[in-house]
Amino acid sequence: MSADVELMTAELLMEEVRDGDQHGWPAELRLLWTEDRDKLLALMDRVLAEGFLTPVQIGDDGRLWDGHHRVAVAAALGIMLPVVRVGQTS
Repeated sequence: MSADVELMTAELLMEEVRDGDQHGWPAELRLLWTEDRDKLLALMDRVLAEGFLTPVQIGDDGRLWDGHHRVAVAAALGIMLPVVRVGQTS
């Protein structure tokens, strides 16, 4: 992974970043595990075998832009996930 990728727990990410729909993380995770359970379980198997291959993306607006399923899996497994911050100007 490149130098601009940081590792953080799902819990820390959820404290720092809003979910994309702004329902709040408890509602977001409940929705994902209800509607996308099979997808999450398959992702969990891949993560256990290979780790996370793609970092989640945090936008400069304080929202998670990409990676809600990966956050749900990292939270369930209690593992770190790779994070990149996007849309920021230097």
